[in-house]
Amino acid sequence: MIRNFFIGLPSGMKLILSIIIVILFFLSVFFVSLLAAIPIFGIGIDELATAMSIDGNIDFLRYMQIMQFFSLFIIPSFIVAYIFSKKPIKFLSLDISPKLIYAGLAIVLIITALPLINFLSEINSQMQLPEFMSGIEAWMRASEDNTGVLIKKLLTVNTFGGLMLNIFMIAVLPAIGEELLFRGIIQKYLTLIFKNAHVGIIVAAFLFSAFHMQFYGFIPRMLLGMLLGYMLLWSKSLWVPIIAHFTNNAIAVVTYYYISKGAINEDVETFGSDGQATIFALISFALVGTVVYIFHKLKKDKYSEI
Repeated sequence: MIRNFFIGLPSGMKLILSIIIVILFFLSVFFVSLLAAIPIFGIGIDELATAMSIDGNIDFLRYMQIMQFFSLFIIPSFIVAYIFSKKPIKFLSLDISPKLIYAGLAIVLIITALPLINFLSEINSQMQLPEFMSGIEAWMRASEDNTGVLIKKLLTVNTFGGLMLNIFMIAVLPAIGEELLFRGIIQKYLTLIFKNAHVGIIVAAFLFSAFHMQFYGFIPRMLLGMLLGYMLLWSKSLWVPIIAHFTNNAIAVVTYYYISKGAINEDVETFGSDGQATIFALISFALVGTVVYIFHKLKKDKYSEI
């Protein structure tokens, strides 16, 4: 069978083919999604470019955001798992239900890491490139600003129903989709290629951060990617980093919602990046180290690869 041929390929070739499958599937579904949007939103073909800009139709932007996660992350990950493994669910590390202790530690780890992440974000945001790269720096800052404007536009809702939609779109889908691709597939193959789980985690975290194209948040996002990678390594269940990823994104969504309604102070969003930033970052670092140590002590004896 042709499936047996693909299963028998070297890990490096599987990784390359996986990326090709993801890209081709995404481009195909993206094109179909655009065509479907024309009658759904009453948009002319000549208006699509404007509709996809940060000043475009907010419902259309949400529609495309949701379609992106299904077409770029979730569905292709299951296709890849089916092609390259006889046990796709086990291949993606979805077969093991997370122990309550792992799920609890994952949530605590994300919460305790927030001040440290905010502190690193503030440092990262002050990055300056050499003078001869000023053009690239200007493009990076413009890209960062546009992304920030788009995210705030998507997050701005006035109803509880809108909040639930944002949690689904910005917390549930990214948590499932990005973990399936970056931890379930890419980290797995990188670990096999380098024959070292730590290298696999670090490189996957680097790619995870680079994919977001938010250069002034690269360092904290890579740190987050590494924490998620080790959660998978130690728990053997992809559900654990999914829970942690969801927690991280959901906190941001809910916090912004209540800030916009004036229910909480906007300083909460940047806690750990100003005032007594260094002290809070050190406390956060110590707490993260403690939780990571507990996580590590609870891990199973051997990290099995498929």
